[in-house]
Amino acid sequence: MPTHPNGVWEVLDKASQMTDREFLSTPKQMIKDAPIETLRSILPLLMTRICVLSGIKEEIDNLNAQDISKMILSRYKTLSVFEINKAFELERYSAYDRKTDHFQLFNAEYVGEILKKYQNWKKRQYREQNIPMPDQLVKEAKKELPVTLKSEEEWAEEIKEEFLKTNQMPSAWFKYWLSTWKYFHGRKDEMQKHRRKAEILVKDEYRTMRKFNFGKPKPTEKEIKRKMAELSLIELWRNEN
Repeated sequence: MPTHPNGVWEVLDKASQMTDREFLSTPKQMIKDAPIETLRSILPLLMTRICVLSGIKEEIDNLNAQDISKMILSRYKTLSVFEINKAFELERYSAYDRKTDHFQLFNAEYVGEILKKYQNWKKRQYREQNIPMPDQLVKEAKKELPVTLKSEEEWAEEIKEEFLKTNQMPSAWFKYWLSTWKYFHGRKDEMQKHRRKAEILVKDEYRTMRKFNFGKPKPTEKEIKRKMAELSLIELWRNEN
């Protein structure tokens, strides 16, 4: 873990730049699944950052810091580090129905209130925006349901349209890949020219996350092929237009 927190903040800020829909659609490692050494490094830095940005002038004492960590590990272990950061960002930006006064005291009671509001906000966003839950995406990844070429093309057209408007691969791409991996698997030659670039991009992301102790698993062949397919589509869509 770097002694200077700027590297950690860069990773958190990158997640903060996502739209709410992109953020909620992206699977994240839950706290309960993260190595305890990682949490011991990350949580104190994260709490200090949140405290400063919330306008609390007093530093967190050890007793409150331990109490907050204990509460998170027991009651909010299904959240991710990114979500804890997001929860307090939404509080600062007045995204919830009401703001919670911290009374210049950063303790478990205040942190718990913000995380509870975030959980309610998240459930409402999933429902109102019809966002697939991350656990649903994981379940779909295990399925091998046949998809007709026509439905694949129709889905690709919707994603293509959004990509050409924003010049960014939309969040729906992840679900699209899970349901059409056989389609891309049958076009190895078309994807293979992107192999080296895909490996570099995937491994760079892995090294960055590992550098900051975010516990990202080592890249798999499937992740590389997914990136190859993504690069192939982007090139195809740009050439067509």
